[in-house]
Amino acid sequence: MSAPFRLRPFDPARDYPAAASLVSAVNEHDGYDWLPTPEILRHEFEHSANFRPAMDARVAEVDRAAAGVVTAEWRARAGKIVHHVELWVAPAHRGRGVGSALLAWAEAHEVDRVRSGDGGPVDLAHEIGGGGDPAIPGSSQLAAKRGYAVVRHWMELRRTLDGPIPDVPLPSGLAVRPVAPDEHRRIWEADVEAFRDHWEASERTEQDFERWFHDP
Repeated sequence: MSAPFRLRPFDPARDYPAAASLVSAVNEHDGYDWLPTPEILRHEFEHSANFRPAMDARVAEVDRAAAGVVTAEWRARAGKIVHHVELWVAPAHRGRGVGSALLAWAEAHEVDRVRSGDGGPVDLAHEIGGGGDPAIPGSSQLAAKRGYAVVRHWMELRRTLDGPIPDVPLPSGLAVRPVAPDEHRRIWEADVEAFRDHWEASERTEQDFERWFHDP
């Protein structure tokens, strides 16, 4: 019989090493290349808008070891509030209800935040969602079971590097050069402007600036 699991709050004082190890193991197993160190995960968690690690994340434990982690935050996007959930479950503990329990907690938590006035303006429409990969066993089934529907797709394009790379000269007047720290703000402002017409563009914050330019 499988050992039972329990959910508990994320503890920023001690959980970053175990959480980073779990996220990295899950991503490597599932074919994703984001393998965060504890320092990088701390940076991501502590520079996220409307997300407080100790309150807005949960850890699933089996025999005192992390078996899953979920986070929930919200953003103002295109005249509505979108609550975003990220969920990682260790491969060895999938199919046991860990993911379902973590996702149910995140949904209820965000509903409670909205009702308390901490989850964004209540006069706007609210939605909840996250990313998923149909190639991961159980991912689509869990989403469908909880009532989620696909609203857009991401595609990843690849090419081999065993042949020559064609030379593509820059248009006249453009150059590629290193970035100086005193140019960070101008680069940020250009990026914000470029993505204003992106699908459900979010309202950028100073935390986003810090998160982008101070990533370890």
